Amino acid sequence: DYPIYDSEEEEKQKFEEELQKWKKTGKAANVRKKYVYKTIDEVKSGATNKLNAEVFSGSKDKVIDMTGPQSRVLSGYSAIGGKPTKPIQQISAEAGTQEANFSMVELQSNISLLVDLAESDIIQTDIQLKNERNTIENMSHERERLSKILAIEQRNVERVEELNGIIDRCSERMSSKRNPLTLDDCSQVFRNLQQNFGDEYKIKNYLRGWMPLKDPKFCLKTYTEWNALLTDNSNINFDNTGTTMTLFDRMIWETWLPVVRDVIISTKPVRNPEPLINLINTWQGILPPWIKSNILDQLVFTQLQHEVEAWNPLTDRIPIHTWLHPWLPLLGDQLEPLFAPIRHKLTIALTNWHPSDQSARLIIQPWKEVFKENVFDAFLCRSVLPKLAACLAEFVINPHQQHLEPFLWVMDWKNVIARQHLVSLMERHFFPKWLQALTVWLNHKPNYKEVTKWYEGWKEMFGSDLVSLPAIKVHFNTGLDIMNKSISLDNGQSLSNDRENLAHFASAERRKAAELAAKQRAAAVAKAKTDKMTFKDMVQKLAEDHGLLFMPTRNTHQDGKLLYNFGSLVINIDRGVVYIQTAGNKYEAVTLSDLLGFFKSSSAVMVQNFDISRFGYILILLLVCHAINNAEAEE
Repeated sequence: DYPIYDSEEEEKQKFEEELQKWKKTGKAANVRKKYVYKTIDEVKSGATNKLNAEVFSGSKDKVIDMTGPQSRVLSGYSAIGGKPTKPIQQISAEAGTQEANFSMVELQSNISLLVDLAESDIIQTDIQLKNERNTIENMSHERERLSKILAIEQRNVERVEELNGIIDRCSERMSSKRNPLTLDDCSQVFRNLQQNFGDEYKIKNYLRGWMPLKDPKFCLKTYTEWNALLTDNSNINFDNTGTTMTLFDRMIWETWLPVVRDVIISTKPVRNPEPLINLINTWQGILPPWIKSNILDQLVFTQLQHEVEAWNPLTDRIPIHTWLHPWLPLLGDQLEPLFAPIRHKLTIALTNWHPSDQSARLIIQPWKEVFKENVFDAFLCRSVLPKLAACLAEFVINPHQQHLEPFLWVMDWKNVIARQHLVSLMERHFFPKWLQALTVWLNHKPNYKEVTKWYEGWKEMFGSDLVSLPAIKVHFNTGLDIMNKSISLDNGQSLSNDRENLAHFASAERRKAAELAAKQRAAAVAKAKTDKMTFKDMVQKLAEDHGLLFMPTRNTHQDGKLLYNFGSLVINIDRGVVYIQTAGNKYEAVTLSDLLGFFKSSSAVMVQNFDISRFGYILILLLVCHAINNAEAEE
């Protein structure tokens, strides 16, 4: 049997299949596509959220996004964060199942790109339009501002021309004989200037922008002319305080001093004093004395006091005398309160100082002429001399291998410390060792030419100014005596030439010393004739010439008069007579020559005792050496 087909049902089914080809399937079949139309204003208002800076710049670059499972071609960097499109293969597959006949993916992508580019052009054009409008508005404001400035400058030019005309007319009338300028006319001109030209009338504006420390001569000529015009020196009371001053003083006080005061307070130029000192000296001819004192006392001295308090000699690289001493000609004794803190800080800084450090001398030496003599000597005796004495005490004198550094460290101070202190140092710590080394050397049959050179070398190191002092000269003469005694005790025939050379050298040295002493006495007599010296000055000069210490003692005479140390002697000066202290605390009147004789006699006893003890020690040493040699010979 054959199957039975219902032809009507079959035809109905075919019709429905053909009909479905013209309709969309699924949920999208019931959804109708809507098209949205935007105006230019809507595009511009939504530009901020839709496009970024790259879209605003009008970029047309294509971007390939390979971060996903499939590569994507984007219209720009702004499309990276957008919803990813379906791959082409997937779209093709779906199109084959649903809309294979109407699939136009490339066309839709191109249309979307054209729409985005159009929106970008619209937004970019809008931004340029806004910028141009802002530029026009700013230029309008700038035009108004420049117009105002131009109007002000034009008025200033007109005022200056009018003021110049007034001055020219006054100048012409001053030189005219037909219509001379009277006092009433001058008062009317000044009244006109004061009322109508107030800014120009004030001289303060003339000093605006003036840098006194850089250009000290600015407006000096103008103030000099005003000083000549305001010749009336009568004092005028300008306020209710009772203070009076001249017209020119008032002018300086109101116009010049405020500018200078502000510069001094703001720049603090005391550590660089030359510009301010130059300013004061430049204006000193017309500057009132009380205004100069006001500047120095209230401004300069106050800043110097603060700088001295902050100064540290151990850390400050700039020596204090370089910026403090230039103020001495202007301030003088007013700087005296600053000297005590400076000495105190220097004393603390010298606590751990060693004479090998020459920086201390460079700092202290400039103060020799500034500090008072007794104060400076006390400072050196307390802080410097003990260090120099310790350095000389450790100094070893060895003719065969001599290290001179410690001696040179001490001699660098010979122009700083007083002569009597230097002589005292040498007498206590140098010459005893020097004479001992010479004696020991002579006992070992040396080459006398070398001894002579050694002797001359030490005299050259002392210098002619120190060797000429009697206290130093006596020790070198003692060395000559020791050398002569050593030659006389040696009976060897081979040393005859050396004895003659040494005797000639000794006589020449004594002759030079005698000639130098004669010149010094002649110079002292000539100076005494020209200078008016007191008796005390003569005694002091005598002590200085012989390198002796002359200074008041702490004790006083029974009559309340001062006692003085003359070397090792104690003397009293009364009415041009010298009284020397003798045994029993009594005083005997002596002349100046007798005074020096008393000192030499006491010194000779000390030297003789020293020579006896020294030669006794040498004799014992020679006997011991002779006994040792005999013992070795017997063995």
